[in-house]
Amino acid sequence: MGILAIINYKPQTLERFEVTTQGNPLPPVPVGAILPGKPFPNLGQKHIPEGERVIYNSNPPTSGSHYQVPAAWGIYSSKPPVDERLVHNLEHGGIIISYNSDLLKSEDLEKVKAQARELRAINPRLIIVPRASIDTAIALTAWGYLQKASRL
Repeated sequence: MGILAIINYKPQTLERFEVTTQGNPLPPVPVGAILPGKPFPNLGQKHIPEGERVIYNSNPPTSGSHYQVPAAWGIYSSKPPVDERLVHNLEHGGIIISYNSDLLKSEDLEKVKAQARELRAINPRLIIVPRASIDTAIALTAWGYLQKASRL
């Protein structure tokens, strides 16, 4: 590798998961259904202009206004997409696994990534992102729901 290649080297920040079909908004939850996680009030699903910021009712967010273009599906090792982009992924049936690297052991993070790689064969609409602002090791979000875990 030449000196210019070394200077310009940027570590991979995204391991993409290929999604070949358009996601659809999730159907309504049947009355009386008990889903895992804590439900949060639906803040709607309005598209907003790029650069506009939103205040959400949970950390990480589970619904609300968001950008028109979603984030790429996959595993982010740094520089996660902004919440306004990630929320769009939730709207289309995605699951986002956020982790706090200060609270999650690196070997446990590798287990989570390995499980996500296996699960993508069933549903590639997964995103794993670092999130220093969560108060737990792992937070799983789906549209309207948040499940926190202090360990695997």
